[in-house]
Amino acid sequence: MRRLLTGILSLIFVFMTKAQTEQTDTLSLPTDVYASYLVVTPGDGFTSMLGHAAIRMSCPSAGLDYCFTVKSPEIGNEFTAMTLRTLQAGIVPEETALFLQDYQQEGRGISEYSLRLTLDETRHLWKILDDCVALGLARHIDYIHNGCAQEMVSIIFAAVQDRHLPFDEMADELLPYETRRQILARYKDTSSWKGFIGHTLYGGTPDETVRGTSKLIMPLDVAALLEKAELADRPTELAAPTDVEESGPSPFLSPRLFAILFLLLCLLPISTPSVRRTLLVLHFLVGVFLVWMVFVSRTPGTEWNWFLIPFNPIPLLISRWAGRRTYAAFTVILLVFIAFMLVNLGRIFFIEQLLIVTGVLIRTIYQTFNINLLKTK
Repeated sequence: MRRLLTGILSLIFVFMTKAQTEQTDTLSLPTDVYASYLVVTPGDGFTSMLGHAAIRMSCPSAGLDYCFTVKSPEIGNEFTAMTLRTLQAGIVPEETALFLQDYQQEGRGISEYSLRLTLDETRHLWKILDDCVALGLARHIDYIHNGCAQEMVSIIFAAVQDRHLPFDEMADELLPYETRRQILARYKDTSSWKGFIGHTLYGGTPDETVRGTSKLIMPLDVAALLEKAELADRPTELAAPTDVEESGPSPFLSPRLFAILFLLLCLLPISTPSVRRTLLVLHFLVGVFLVWMVFVSRTPGTEWNWFLIPFNPIPLLISRWAGRRTYAAFTVILLVFIAFMLVNLGRIFFIEQLLIVTGVLIRTIYQTFNINLLKTK
């Protein structure tokens, strides 16, 4: 009995000593720790067209000031790497001075949103970030499901999970949109070539219905939600963009003007075999590229693409043997697809895409009465 009591008392002493040690360690930690959310304006590349997000952690007494950001070893080559294989990335700490300098050199603006966190939440946030850094560059980044904005917001939400804030309801109220494409179109529509190519290339996944915090694709939307949840103060501009972001149509040849010219070219009764062959070869090349993106590439958002219906490589492959019935069947398919585009105009498709597909339809109708297109006369 005496041994049992001695053992119990020893355990109690060990637990008390451990608790006292942990309390002493906590009290010895610095109290001047601060956290903020950084938003970087969009860049020129396809992988930077949504902007960038980072979390800044600082402790003046310890001389620490770092920005935790999502980075990939494929710097400057992310789109090619993402097209040919899975893009790997991870959370990386970077000295704030260097972080700001890098984006300022690119002419991109940076806004800082101070986070309204308790001391324990700030410490917890820093610990979560350190744990993410320890994982290395082994995360799969696709800019649609888990880009920099989603990574940052999930980390911030994890730090304040004890507050039980209704983030999903707040996100739905803040972003009353059905699909990711509608969310992205607010920032990049088809008036610029970057937006036109992006919305044409990415199909399927962006058209899926999303709810709650799954809508938080854009770094600016994350900032708006943090303000709405009273987790962030109004922004402070750390760096102004030196290059004005293009907001209107392209100055020389906009996608809409190109679509109109393409449609007019298709309306002309051109009977020259070389012209017909050129249009058909372009059709074929676009189709082969889309087949590659959907069936071979791991690029996110290309699990399916609606434009595989009008732009498929079959017409060139069968043009020497196809009869009028084949082209008539393809014409019917295109008519149904154009009707589908009209119903979903503005939600999935844009007027520029509709004009181009209409041009393809016109050429297909013309081809119905001019078979054997590759045979020169």
